[in-house]
Amino acid sequence: MERVVVDADGRVAFSGLDRQLEVADTAGKTLGYFVPPATYWAMVHARLDQEPTAEELDAARRETGGLDIAGVLDHIAEVERRWKEGRG
Repeated sequence: MERVVVDADGRVAFSGLDRQLEVADTAGKTLGYFVPPATYWAMVHARLDQEPTAEELDAARRETGGLDIAGVLDHIAEVERRWKEGRG
C-alpha cells in the first residue's frame, strides 16, 4: 500500500487515486486509508449483502426471546426508574 504524508498545513496532492493509499501526518500517525471508488463500492456491497433481512431478525427474536426497539426502550426506562428509586 502506498503511503502519503500530509504536511503541517494539512496539504497533500492527489493525482488520481487508482490504488489503496495510507495517509499519515509528519509524526507518522495514520490519519486514514483511501481506496479507489470501485474498491469502495465493492466493500459497501459486500457489507450490505451481510445485512439480515426483516424475516431473519423476526426469527432471531422469536428464537432468543429478543426485544424489538420498543421493548429495549421500555427496559431502559424501567432500569432508569429503579436506579432513581435506589438513589433516594
